[in-house]
Amino acid sequence: MFPNRLRAAGLAVSGATNWIANFAVTVTFLPLMKHVGLAWTYGLYTVAAVASVVFVCTAVRETKGKALEEM
Repeated sequence: MFPNRLRAAGLAVSGATNWIANFAVTVTFLPLMKHVGLAWTYGLYTVAAVASVVFVCTAVRETKGKALEEM
């Protein structure tokens, strides 16, 4: 959904954000599991996933059936 002139930068930021999120889960999983237990750790990640679904459903525009230049 980035304009052609910003597409490379947008993809770089998107990829970096994904790597940072993956790193955050990797770094926090064992300490959280040690301190609050497995159920609460998965519960925290579930809350984060639900929040991201709500964000996507409310703030991200639908792109189905649109050409790349229309977005």
